[in-house]
Amino acid sequence: MYEIAFVLRQEDLSEIRKILEKNKADIVGEEELKKVRLSYPIKKQNYGFLGVFRFKVDPEHIRNMFSDMKLAENIIRYMINKIKTSEVEKRGERKLTRAVPISRREPLKAETRKSLEPVLTNEDLEKKIEEISQ
Repeated sequence: MYEIAFVLRQEDLSEIRKILEKNKADIVGEEELKKVRLSYPIKKQNYGFLGVFRFKVDPEHIRNMFSDMKLAENIIRYMINKIKTSEVEKRGERKLTRAVPISRREPLKAETRKSLEPVLTNEDLEKKIEEISQ
């Protein structure tokens, strides 16, 4: 199972679909195209259409897909990822969900907070500076 995320110049999925069909890919799911503002201009484009397809294909056809994507004029950027079937089941059959961060920052425990408290008070620090400067 693979997933392709892509940015297109125009709101036309036909080129992507042709490439997938040409390489005998079976489309399992897709996400709606969304018009997005690009962080920086890519190929003189400030806006693009972001989309995602999930598909099944033999690994030997992936290399051909890369070369076909490079030649397609409507495709600004693309990325093909291999995904596990357990991730697909969690996401559901119809719509993909946003990625969840791998690690979340945990709130500091009481023991950790104590270790972050200053070891020296300001008065002790001033005394040390006076000792050193003399």
